[in-house]
Parts: sequence; C-alpha cells; structure tokens
Amino acid sequence: MSIMDKVTQFADQAMDKAGPLADQAKEKAGPLAEQARDKAAPYAAQAMQKAVPLAEQALDKAGELSERAEPYVAQAKEMAGPYIEQARDFASKGFDAAASGVDRFTDGRYHEQIEKVSTVVEGALKPDGHRR
Repeated sequence: MSIMDKVTQFADQAMDKAGPLADQAKEKAGPLAEQARDKAAPYAAQAMQKAVPLAEQALDKAGELSERAEPYVAQAKEMAGPYIEQARDFASKGFDAAASGVDRFTDGRYHEQIEKVSTVVEGALKPDGHRR
C-alpha cells in the first residue's frame, strides 16, 4: 500500500468519525443560538430606540454646520476662480506643446488624430466644458 493510499484511507476514517460529531454539535448549538437570539432581542430593541434620537440629533447638527459653512464655501469658490482659470491656461499650453512635439516627432503621420484629440481636450478645458 502506497503512502497516498494510506493518507486517503486515514482521511476517509477521519471523515467517518467527524460526521456524527458534527451532527451532535449542530443539535446542541441550535437551541443555544435560539436562546442567545431571544436574550439579545430586547437589548437590540433598546439600542434601536436610543439610536434613533441620537441619529436625528446628529443629522440636525450636520445641517446646522452645513448652513454655517455655506459662506466659507462660496468664498473659497470665489477665491479659487482665478487659480482655476490660470490652471486651465497652463494645461492648455502644456497640452498644445505636447501635441506639437508628438506631431513633429512622428513627422506629421498622426497629425489628424492629434488634432482630433487636441480639439476634445481643448473643449474639456473650456470653463463651460463644451467642445468647440
């Protein structure tokens, strides 16, 4: 008998012995699980009753804080405007330079494709986000 045969035989024996033990464990665990569920149910209900008002308070506070933050958000948007415009200009110039470099490097073989991509990118960089 080879080692694999012995290992297989040993595994089969272990499975045969483990099966009834697993069934016994299931029989004993079922009622315990039910008892645990029954005992936990009132605590879960109490937790839910206490959590709802706290969640409502948190929501109210979040609304208040959001309202108080609105002027600061508006101010930040206003202050960011020139920087965004400047970033668009830099991005546009950088993309134009890259596209021109690629066009030169490929001796114009992909000029039409580069132009199409440039048009899409330039359109995306416009403040309204629309293509030309």
